[in-house]
Order: sequence, then structure tokens, then C-alpha cells
Amino acid sequence: MNNWGTKRRNFIVTVVLTAVIIFIGISGYTFLYQEPTCFDGIQNRDESGVDCGGSCKLICPDQSIDPLVKWNRFFEVAPGVYNAVAYLENQNTDAGTERLEYKFTLYDDIGVILNERTGYTKIWPREVTPIFEGALVTDQVRATRMTFELTNLDTLVWEVVNPKDSIINIINQKITNIESSPRISATVKNTSYSDVPDLKLVALLYNSEGNAVGASSTFIEYLKENQETNILFSWPQGFNGEVARFEIFSIYDQEELID
Repeated sequence: MNNWGTKRRNFIVTVVLTAVIIFIGISGYTFLYQEPTCFDGIQNRDESGVDCGGSCKLICPDQSIDPLVKWNRFFEVAPGVYNAVAYLENQNTDAGTERLEYKFTLYDDIGVILNERTGYTKIWPREVTPIFEGALVTDQVRATRMTFELTNLDTLVWEVVNPKDSIINIINQKITNIESSPRISATVKNTSYSDVPDLKLVALLYNSEGNAVGASSTFIEYLKENQETNILFSWPQGFNGEVARFEIFSIYDQEELID
């Protein structure tokens, strides 16, 4: 009888202790468990790297392609004053970056640095875009060479973004006075239902061999929905009949559009 009572008591104690342990375990797991995120410093969920790839917004370094610099040029627009441009292509189909840093450097004929200009830009998937810097002054010393560098490729952060919508329509494009004081005129129209702030326009001119012979830029502070406005690019000296064609680029931040 005593043995049966002892066994029954031990059984009850065991059941109670097991229940308590299970309750504590579940409570502790619930309290300590953190759902995997793209910011926890751990490769989990469907990530292909630490906090990158899969459903995360960040793209892993080995899953992106560095921007391609197709060409870069500099142009004297006045004695000792130069415009510089680099022509970039983002070959990634779904990756963009908030901050691509760059540097233009002008040199004289013996390699002395005459001027440096640094900056950064945002690029979108499948986008071809010029990076333009104007009015690089060399104190009347003639520049004979320029270099262009993308300076933060090792730390560049790529994110999954959609390609930029084509909402800027450039019409009525015309070039005049090529050999004296060239002028490009055009009409810019915002075809969207959002206002576009800080719209930059860059014009590139090419000779019959496809080489760039000139570049300039202008700026529209604010272009309202369905609004259109005229723009003008001008140069103080001619191109000696070298211009065979030109193109105008619109540069804006799609995420800054105002509804």
C-alpha cells in the first residue's frame, strides 16, 4: 500500500515538474525569440548572405555589377575653365545605389594637378547617365589630361529598386550657331501626376565619329505635374562644324517626387 502511494505521489510530482519545465521553456523561448530580420547581423531566413539577398533590400556584393564607365571627357569652355563629363551605365537589372562617389582630376602637360572635383550621385537599374561637373578653373594653365575615378566601389551599397520611370519628355530640340556661339533649345514636359523637384538636364554633343565634343547642363528647381518649360544650353565658342548630333538627359530622383 505504501509502495503504491509513493509511486502515485512520485508520478504526480513528475507530471507537475514536467509541466512547469515545459511552461518555463515555452515562456522563455517566447520571451527570448526574435523573428529573423534583414538587420540582425545573422544569415537566416532566405538570405544568401548576412542581411543581404533573398527578400532583403540589400544586395550581396557578389550579386551586383560595378557601374561601367563607358567614356570620360573634358572640354575647355573659356581660357582656363573646363567642363567635365563621364558617361556611366548601370548594367544591373534591379539594383541601384544611393551614393556613388566620384572624382574628376585635371592635369597639365607635366602631370601637375590643376583642379580636382569630387561628388556623388544616385543611380538606378538599367540606367545610362552622364555625370557632369562644370566650371573647373585652372588659373589660366592649360589642362592636357583628365582622370575620372569611382572612389567608393569597395564599400558601395546596392539595394533592390525598380527602374526609374520615364516621366520627362524633351521635345522641340534644336541646335543653332554651331560654329560661333552654339545654342541648344528644347521644351521639357513633366508627363506624370507628380511634381519633380531638382531636375537637372545635361546636353552632350558628338562629332560624326561618335566622340563627345561638348557638354553643358542646366537646372529646373521645380517642375509641376503636366507642366512644360523651355530650356537653353549655350557655349561661348563654336565647335568648327564638328557637331553631328546631340542628346539631352534628364536627371531626377524618383523617390523625391511630390504627389
